[in-house]
Amino acid sequence: MLMVMAGNVVDIFINQLVPLLEPGDIIIDGGNSHFPDTNRRTKELESKGICQQKKHFLASFLSHMSFTD
Repeated sequence: MLMVMAGNVVDIFINQLVPLLEPGDIIIDGGNSHFPDTNRRTKELESKGICQQKKHFLASFLSHMSFTD
């Protein structure tokens, strides 16, 4: 599971992971990436044979919430 700030750093991290991945492995991006970036990353991983199905790259959208009294 990736828990890094959304943006370019996600691409850098994924590129470092790709040589270690096998078909069927799952990547979860928990950094609140913008959905067009998630779609692009999925297509890039599919072209490398990592994500044969959409279920192998998941984006989990977490947001910061603050509460005041």
